[in-house]
Amino acid sequence: LLDGHRFRSAARTIQVSDAGKAPAVSPDATDATLSGPGGGSANLKNVKIDPDYFLHMETSRDTVFQGEMIVLSVYLYTRHQSIRIEQFVREPGTDGFWVERFEDFDLRRIQTERVVVDNQLYERVLLKKMALCPVKSGDLVIAPAIFSFSVGGGFFSVGRSVKRAAEPVTVHVKPLPENGRPAGFHSANVGNFQLRAELSPQTARVGEPVTLNIVLEGEGNVRKTVLPA
Repeated sequence: LLDGHRFRSAARTIQVSDAGKAPAVSPDATDATLSGPGGGSANLKNVKIDPDYFLHMETSRDTVFQGEMIVLSVYLYTRHQSIRIEQFVREPGTDGFWVERFEDFDLRRIQTERVVVDNQLYERVLLKKMALCPVKSGDLVIAPAIFSFSVGGGFFSVGRSVKRAAEPVTVHVKPLPENGRPAGFHSANVGNFQLRAELSPQTARVGEPVTLNIVLEGEGNVRKTVLPA
C-alpha cells in the first residue's frame, strides 16, 4: 500500500544455498567449445558449465612421456563483472609430479579477457600457472582446485561469498622407451635443452682471472637435469 494505492506483483521463488557451498550446476562434466579474442576456437575438456561462473583446470597436453614437462593453468570464468577475487581454498593436487611454479600472480591486480563458451560470453581470469613434470608412468590425476571469491557488494558491503571447484584432470604418462636410448642417457634428461659456455672476459693478460659459466636452458625439468661427465 503506497499513498492509498495497492500494488501487487507476481510471486517469485528464490532458492537459497548454504553459504560457501558450490551447488552442482551440471550433473556431469562435458566438453565445451571456447572461442578466444583472436578468433580461434578450442575445446574445454571435462568442465561443468555454470551460467554465472565456473572454475576450470587445463593442461598443455594430456599424454606425455615420464619426465616430459606440461603446463597447468587454472581459470575462473564469470559472467558477472562485480566480483572480488579472494584465494585458493585448495590448490591443485599434484601428487606424482615435480612442480615448478611460475611467478606468483597478484590476485589484487588480475587481468581478464572476453571469451565465448558454447555461444555464451564470459570474462576469463587466469588465476595460476604451474609447470609439471611427471615422475612416474601411468594415469596421474590432478586433484581439483577450489577457489573462493565474492559477488556483488559495494563500498560498505563485502558481497556474497562463493566457492567453485574445478574438475580433476587426468594425464596419461607413458614410460620412457627402452629402444633407441643413447649411451649414457639419464631418465632425468627429458626435454629440449641447450648447453652453452660463456667466458668473461674473452681477452685477458697472462695471470689475469677469467670466469667460465656453463648455462643450461630449455623446456623441461632443468633443475633435475644430469649433465654429462
